[in-house]
This record gives sequence, C-alpha cells and structure tokens, in this order.
Amino acid sequence: MLISFSVSNFRSIKGKQTVEFSANEKYHSKGQPHLKNNIFATKNKQVPNLLKSIALYGSNASGKSNLVKSWFCFGTMILSTKRKRGKIIEKFDPFILEKKFQKPTIFEIDFIASNSTRYLYEFAFDSSQIHYEKLSSYKDGVDVSPKLIYEIGFKKNKLYHDFKDSFEGNKDKALDLFENTQNNLFLPLNINEDGNKFLNPIYDWIQNYAEVIFDHKDQYFETMKWIDKDKKNKEKVVKLLQKFDLNIADIEIEFEEIKLPKDIEEDPDFNDEMKKNMRIKKPVVTFINPNGTRLKTNKMSLGTLNLFSISAPIFKILADGGVLFFDEIDRSLHPDILLEIVKMFHDKSINQGNGQVLFTAHNDILLDKIYDKKLDEKISLFRRDQIWFVSKDEKEQSSQFYSLDQFNGVRDNDNISTRYRNHEFGARPFIGKEK
Repeated sequence: MLISFSVSNFRSIKGKQTVEFSANEKYHSKGQPHLKNNIFATKNKQVPNLLKSIALYGSNASGKSNLVKSWFCFGTMILSTKRKRGKIIEKFDPFILEKKFQKPTIFEIDFIASNSTRYLYEFAFDSSQIHYEKLSSYKDGVDVSPKLIYEIGFKKNKLYHDFKDSFEGNKDKALDLFENTQNNLFLPLNINEDGNKFLNPIYDWIQNYAEVIFDHKDQYFETMKWIDKDKKNKEKVVKLLQKFDLNIADIEIEFEEIKLPKDIEEDPDFNDEMKKNMRIKKPVVTFINPNGTRLKTNKMSLGTLNLFSISAPIFKILADGGVLFFDEIDRSLHPDILLEIVKMFHDKSINQGNGQVLFTAHNDILLDKIYDKKLDEKISLFRRDQIWFVSKDEKEQSSQFYSLDQFNGVRDNDNISTRYRNHEFGARPFIGKEK
C-alpha cells in the first residue's frame, strides 16, 4: 500500500515534490456518502486510510509524465541487474534547466509492505555513485516518527554506514557485498542472502506491487500472456470488452512460429535440433465478433486495442493490490469508458485487493459531476484530496505538484471542471495570440 512518493532533481522536477495517497482525515463527505468508497482502511494506526486513486492534471510539458517516469526509474534502480564497478548509472536524468544545479536525484517511498510493516525507504544517486541509502520503519501504534534500520553510503568516496539494532541481518556479510561497489544499491544486493532475508519484504513489494504504464501498446504482449495463462483471465477481458459495447464475443491467443533467416535454415552447421531451439513463437490475438467473424489486430480500432492492452495490469492490481502509475489513461478511450475504468477502482466488489492508481489525463470530464442511476442524481467522482495538479514554476520552470485539497473555498457542490477551465487552480495553458 503506497502512502507517499517523493522525488527531487529528476527531469523537470527540481526541488522535492511529494504525492500523497494518505487520506485527509478531516475530509467529510456528508453530502456525498458514496465517496467513502474512494478510500480503504489500512489497519495501521498512523495512516488509517489511503486513497484508491489520484487524478493528475496539467498542461503539456508541465511534468505529468515525468512523475510517472520517476516512479519507473525508482523501480528499475532497485530491480535492474547489478552494475559492474565503475559503470555509469544511466538512469540519472537530472533537472537540466539550471546548469549549476549539481545535486543527486533523490527518491523516497513511504509504504506498507505485505508483512503489514510500514517502511520509509530513500536513496540518492548521480551518474557515478549511490550517495546514500537508508531504510526506516514504524512500529504500529508506538512510533510517531520512523526509526532507522540502516543508512549506508559514500562521503568523499569513503564508505560510511550506520546499522541499528533493528538490522536483523548479518552486517559483516552485507558490507562485504556492498563495499566493493559504489554504483549499486545496498537493498537488492542483500536480498535472499543468508541472514539478510528480513529485507525481502521491501524488495518483494517493489517487484510485485509497483506497476507502471507509459504507453498502452507496451502492455499488449503482457496481456496476451496473462490471458493465455488462465481461462478465467480471458473471461475477464472478454466481459470488459463486451461491457463497453465493442462487439467482441471471444478472444483467441495463438502462437505463430517465426521463420529463421534463409542463410541459417540452409546452413549445414545448424542441425534440426539447434534450429528448433532458435525458432521464436510469437503470440497472436484474434478477436471474434458475435457473428463469428475473426479479426486480426490490424482490423481493430486503436481504442479497442488500447483497452485490451491495459486490461491485464488493471485486473491484476484490482485483484492482488499494489499501485499503478498510469500515464495518459485517456489516450484513445471514449470518455464513458474512462469513467467506468476509474469507477472500477472505487467499487469494493471489483477492487477487492484495494489496488491504487495514479493516472495522468487531459480529459477533464472526470472532474464533472456525473449522473448516477442508482442515486438518481449528479455526483462527484473524486474527493478533493484525490485531484492533483502540476504547474511549472514561473522563475525556474520546475514542476510543482499540489492537490485540490490545498485550496480554500472549494465546496462539494462546486463544478470542479468549470473552475479548472477558468484557470482557478492553475495547471492549464493560457492560449493567446502569437507574439
């Protein structure tokens, strides 16, 4: 369960920027009781409730995508393979609008792992080394502030470390693994090591419960593999496509063998067994409409393919929990479909894993009041603390993130989309005549 994510010195982000999933406990929804479904209880006394979704709005080039990219960078820094000593850290992508600004990128994540422990994990790095890395935890109901487990890093190329009593592992072995490298994180070096397996829940949460979508089509093959894995998965996707009236009755996944180049096929040095092992099978999806017509992907609309592609990561998050950072969720999707996807995260019967999503969008229909058939009235889709904006600082042109909850005078019966279009919350382009 993600509580907050912070980043500094990354692409358009200069100073520390934090996005909070912790629900504002002072927020009340007397006039809109349905909004109680937009949060879930954590069973953690310090952070009793978390948001199920955050909608992030902003102009083009404001930094929306850079927040999603920073989440991806954070994950890959931890999950990527070990770098050789002296190799540059290619993920270092600092704020570039100020040449004299020479500081490391810093990531910080506050989360509750699958072992129900709340952790605070932070690290700083540049292109050549990890400056520092530290892990802290909270004892539920006892600790008001985090208690350090370890901090390790380099100062003037000299290794320093601070292992507290709460570091349950083999400190000497941990240092042996770390001291010969300056460009790898301590955490992934020590998971699964004898004596240091207490670190596994932190790594496992990041590996299994932190997802990202940049481009819908990037998920295409992953969704096909997920559907082929279990018949029930296919049924879920088919029902989703049918729900949105896309004229799909069934889906078939087949694997077509890609032919080897002619020079290899005819080369006597490669026997039949070697050629068989070299051949690759490519998954191919066929969409079947109600009258039995079989359609390949080149006959399908971009919107249908996008919805198909993103279905697997969405269903996995809804079932298993975790958090999904989703860039431009509204790309090629009808506004009504967009609304229903967001509603899935707020629906307890569907979002049984208490999955969380942060998505960027341009289509502000989600900020409108929408008609609800059951309640027979227009309602808000989000609480105020679920709506976030990003604008560029006029002086430095760095990205600044803030929530609607920070504005005074916003009422439950306000039409947020109208006020947003009137530039009351910033994060919109001022379109005028050319200079």
